[in-house]
Amino acid sequence: MKTIALALVAAIVTTACGVQVEDLRSKNGTPERLGAALEGSAQAAASCDVDVFPRRELLLTAPTIVDDPRPEWSFKSLVTAMTPLEAGQTSPRAEQVELFVRSWLFRWTADQTANSFVAKAREQGMRALLSSWPRDPARPTLLDLDRAPFRLLAIVNRPDLASADEPDSAGEGRLVFGALQPNAAEPVAQWQPLPFTVIFEYDLPIVRNEAGVLQTRAWWA
Repeated sequence: MKTIALALVAAIVTTACGVQVEDLRSKNGTPERLGAALEGSAQAAASCDVDVFPRRELLLTAPTIVDDPRPEWSFKSLVTAMTPLEAGQTSPRAEQVELFVRSWLFRWTADQTANSFVAKAREQGMRALLSSWPRDPARPTLLDLDRAPFRLLAIVNRPDLASADEPDSAGEGRLVFGALQPNAAEPVAQWQPLPFTVIFEYDLPIVRNEAGVLQTRAWWA
């Protein structure tokens, strides 16, 4: 897995040198944004005169990032945002989110195919994960999503996935979670990892400023 990860980073760096980019720097010369397709940047891209820091711009794994408790990239927030809404709803009820999570995990009780790869069924593992998942103290029949047994492992910037067929695409952003073995006698930080990884993948749109100049989201950690 380590070799694959390093190869992926190398591929992304190579791709970054082949697009128009602007290297915006702070006063001390630290790159703050990579990948902005702005006017006048063609010469820098052609010479590949761009500073790329993979661990701060492409594959973010620092504890200060993945252990940050902010809700925007918590497992609970992500699955809540993915839960289908009923007519007239602006946000799902806790029961709907739980049903969505359970339905998703039960899909792994049968073989799953993704990008032509077959992931074997993990029926025993999924049932064990759900049975040991902490329950909501206020509603004991519901899963406690604030203590979900998934830890954020990495945030990944994939500008290499931008497609010429999709002119408004800036690639993908991915959040990688690893499953944990819940243990009621220990805090979440001490739960042991399980051999099960989940990746949430999101399309990243190209952002244009008021003048119509293309910009990308800032990726600097």
